[in-house]
Amino acid sequence: MITWGFQIWLYLWLAGMASGAFFAAFLAERFGKHTDHRLLHIALYIGIPAAMAGVLCLLSDLSYPLRFWHLFVFFS
Repeated sequence: MITWGFQIWLYLWLAGMASGAFFAAFLAERFGKHTDHRLLHIALYIGIPAAMAGVLCLLSDLSYPLRFWHLFVFFS
């Protein structure tokens, strides 16, 4: 049985918050009125730090955090 630590739970929550904020920003930009720029800015101010903090939580959970670039290079 696989047990996840606190970092993974926090990463998943932050990823959900960031994706929701970016989706709200997309909807505000695409379908909103010209007065919705405040919503766009708030969504981006929430989404970008949440995504960055989530990546840091994911990297801190790796057994070898300095080798994270293998995720992008090797597929198997």
